[in-house]
Formats: sequence, C-alpha cells, structure tokens
Amino acid sequence: TLEDSAGAVDHFFQLSLQKAVWRYLVLGVYGSYERADYAGSQQVDQRTKVGATGEYYFNPITSAYVRYEHTDFFSTPDPSGDFVEDEIKIGIKLRR
Repeated sequence: TLEDSAGAVDHFFQLSLQKAVWRYLVLGVYGSYERADYAGSQQVDQRTKVGATGEYYFNPITSAYVRYEHTDFFSTPDPSGDFVEDEIKIGIKLRR
C-alpha cells in the first residue's frame, strides 16, 4: 500500500527449468522480474530473483529439498528501501 495511491499495476515474468538428473533427483533453476507502477505516484518498485532448487525423492511420500534464492529490490524515487537478500531453505516434504 502507498498513501494517496489507488494501487499499482504489477507485471511479473518468470522463467523456470527443471531436469530429472536421476530417477529420484530433480534439479532446477529459475529467474524472475517484477515491476509495480503505482497509480498517482512516481514510485516504481522492481524486484529480480534468481534461484536454484534440488529435491531428492526417497519414496512417493517423502522427499528432501534445498532451495537458494537471491533477491534484488529497487524502489524509486526513494532508494532508502532498496535491499539485497539471499535465502537458503532446507527441509523434508511429506505427501499424503
């Protein structure tokens, strides 16, 4: 939300590739770009992300995964809200 703005027009683009390296291992990479242009304001937020994923399937119910994501966020006209973020997630998925 932004004071004195009715909202934003948001454009989001993503490209993702996945490959089953072995029968039980799936690796992937992705990249995305997002731009939010606020109505009635000169503020424009832009976000780019790149990441990599891996998932190993022990059986049809259980898998382990890892994900890395790098984010760059830019905002105009005030760059004080800009940030860079690196995130790593590791976990186990259980399916029914």
